[in-house]
Amino acid sequence: MKEHMDRFPARLPPDLKTKLDLRAKALGTSMNDLVVLGVRHVVEGADLIVTTSGVVDTHQDLVVATIEGHIAPAKGIARHYVESGQPNLGALIYSFASQMQPDPKEKAKELVKSAAQVRDLSRPIAIALLRTALECNPASALVKSRLGQLLYFEGDYVGAQALLESVRDDDNYAKLDYGWATLELAENDPSEIARGRDEIVVALRRWALEPSPPGKREKWIDQVAKLKARGPEFEQAVEDLVAYANDNASWKTIVMSEVHRPARPNTPEADFEQPSIEV
Repeated sequence: MKEHMDRFPARLPPDLKTKLDLRAKALGTSMNDLVVLGVRHVVEGADLIVTTSGVVDTHQDLVVATIEGHIAPAKGIARHYVESGQPNLGALIYSFASQMQPDPKEKAKELVKSAAQVRDLSRPIAIALLRTALECNPASALVKSRLGQLLYFEGDYVGAQALLESVRDDDNYAKLDYGWATLELAENDPSEIARGRDEIVVALRRWALEPSPPGKREKWIDQVAKLKARGPEFEQAVEDLVAYANDNASWKTIVMSEVHRPARPNTPEADFEQPSIEV
């Protein structure tokens, strides 16, 4: 288990500690890992087994319950594999779990949650999950927004623009990436360049008015620097954005020299923070 651990001293009867030690040695794992698995079983119902190969397997009762059509154990198994460093397998099980929902709209919601779990680990898999979600519910604004944003970061600007256009007025995440996609597709068309710029400016002005968690100011500046890097015709828009933020944002004053630093990589993490979704 490669996750962060908080220290929690535990007392065990001597005979139980001896048995735990012997069991861990026989399985080629640690006593601590077995204790964590046991606690997961009590707290989450995630009844898991460490095999002699060192792979953490799922208990047969959870598999039986999943085969019989119960979605909760299936999602628990999927989450376990994602958290254990096997996101591809976890995503596959998440997809299988979503098919247990009889209502197509509920299937779409499950697939969106699943995509959020694996997005930072495998963007192509997240896109595949969201495409399936869109098939289940073609009217979902949430699916269009999430899928359109990922397509933008994958360089599919046409696909991103088509999906984000109808949701950009409701979702500022979508508006920002719609603007960037429009700029990428504008080539030398002045009207399209202006349209893309204006979408980005509106999104960043809205962003400056939102509550300011740690790191938000820097991410906002990165977006403005990214706009500035596109050429001198964006200079006035950049100056206006900085002035607007300094008048309205809750973070400390921005000086223009900060906007000259290189923009961060073109990744979802460099843009807005997507809200987490419980699964």
